[in-house]
Amino acid sequence: MSARSLVHYLAEIDDPRQAKGIRHRQLSSLTIMVMAMLCGRTSLKGIARFGRAHVKQLAEVIPLPRNKTPSFSTFQRLSRQVDAQQLCTSFNRWMAQYRGHETIAIDGKSITSTFQASGEDKQRFTALVSFFGQQKGLISAVGKLENDKRSEIDVVRELIDTLHIERAVFTLDALHCQKKQWLR
Repeated sequence: MSARSLVHYLAEIDDPRQAKGIRHRQLSSLTIMVMAMLCGRTSLKGIARFGRAHVKQLAEVIPLPRNKTPSFSTFQRLSRQVDAQQLCTSFNRWMAQYRGHETIAIDGKSITSTFQASGEDKQRFTALVSFFGQQKGLISAVGKLENDKRSEIDVVRELIDTLHIERAVFTLDALHCQKKQWLR
């Protein structure tokens, strides 16, 4: 069986939007969003800038009305509306076909434009936990973390359990050196 494209897996994600007033297909917007993040963009503004900077190349491979990429506000709405668990599952299924026996670095990074309650004692934000295969130089899995609901440790444990990664060496930061958490 040949490898399937990222677009194949992203097409499986439900579109929660109403049909009225849609300019950009969800599939096109999600493809740009994932591509930008794989290229190191960590904010919604960075994702929108990535789209504008690469509009010609993107228009060759994904449908873009009038050769325009989605705006920052479109990415902002999409990030709030799309089922993040479905997005992570689709990405992980896509990357499973490239995963091998290797060293995997695991780390969580907050998404800049998602900070809420900045004046309160505990800020709320959304982060992405990434599994990075060091030999192949590819992100092999991702998971969503909302810090007011669960911890990075919980997301990492859940991903390791669900991905069935065998014969791999994991490297994690000091946060994960809590014996009580891993002995459960």
